[in-house]
Amino acid sequence: FEKDYFKDYKWTENIKCSPGENNYITSFYKSFDDPTMYEKYGEYMYEYKSDLLPEMFAPLRKAARVEDHSPIPLFSRVMSFDVLYNREDAIKEMDFICSVIDNFDISNDQKKDFLNEILHYWMFSIKDESFEHEHERRYVVIMEDDCKYYDINTDDSDFLKLKTGLFERADVVRKSYNN
Repeated sequence: FEKDYFKDYKWTENIKCSPGENNYITSFYKSFDDPTMYEKYGEYMYEYKSDLLPEMFAPLRKAARVEDHSPIPLFSRVMSFDVLYNREDAIKEMDFICSVIDNFDISNDQKKDFLNEILHYWMFSIKDESFEHEHERRYVVIMEDDCKYYDINTDDSDFLKLKTGLFERADVVRKSYNN
């Protein structure tokens, strides 16, 4: 980030913008019937009319009930957001975020830490304008180190392999743009 973006907020000096740990990103495109999508990403397209996707690929984890510590299954956290393709919109959004944080009655160091936590995820919401036709929605699967997860494989730290019914539950599957 350039310093000019945050000139109104002295507490934003030396902001870090790096991804948080154990986050896995997946993207789905909201452009339907776009021949460019088939050319770039393959001849099979899975279409979903609802946004139930986070529930379909959120890994299950083992947790304990507060009352008796008996085990219960829970879904891990998944955040979803639409991608911004315009630099000016991204700057306006970041300025809005900073203005909200600036109103909190906390120290400047706490404000900076809070903004850094937001930036771990916000940095994935921006993409070059040349991809605007894709109308991308991104999902971030957040996994905690101290949890046991089921139906996943993280042997390769760059990828999360997850058993899911995602491809069985598509609303529409097309083999090519013309089909």
